Amino acid sequence: MALVKPDKDKKNKSFAEKTGLISLKIMLAMMLVVLLVGIGVIIGYFKFFESGGNQNFLSKEKQAENITLTSTDLGDMVVNLSGPDNHYLKTKITIEYPKEKEFEKLVSEGKSHIIEATLLTLRNKTLAEVSPPNASENLKEELIININNRFDEKVIKNVIFTQYIVQ
Repeated sequence: MALVKPDKDKKNKSFAEKTGLISLKIMLAMMLVVLLVGIGVIIGYFKFFESGGNQNFLSKEKQAENITLTSTDLGDMVVNLSGPDNHYLKTKITIEYPKEKEFEKLVSEGKSHIIEATLLTLRNKTLAEVSPPNASENLKEELIININNRFDEKVIKNVIFTQYIVQ
């Protein structure tokens, strides 16, 4: 006589197969949701942040290119350099700023303050700070910052050394 498995085992086996299949479906659905959310985040980033940032940056760059600059000569400046030796710096500086009435008025009225800020900046430099090849570029950036600090807004856009002699 052969033993016949009771129907109870068949019911348990089919229930286990069903629950395993259901949990597999739930897990696949969760993975699909996570994948879709990830894709949405990536698309959102590139659509709103990346391209918007580039367009904003490019529009500011185009605005900067469209601004017409005018210049003012600050004249010859001879400054003793800081340090134990008797070195000096002789420069002729021209500043550039936007060609607008308000900026022209600020520069013409504040020219003595601009010259003072320039002289104070140059006097605090040592021979080692003004001699290297890239020293004039660093000095230009520092002069722009120091001169603009005298005004409430960024008036000066560029500094040009038309003469630069260190001795």
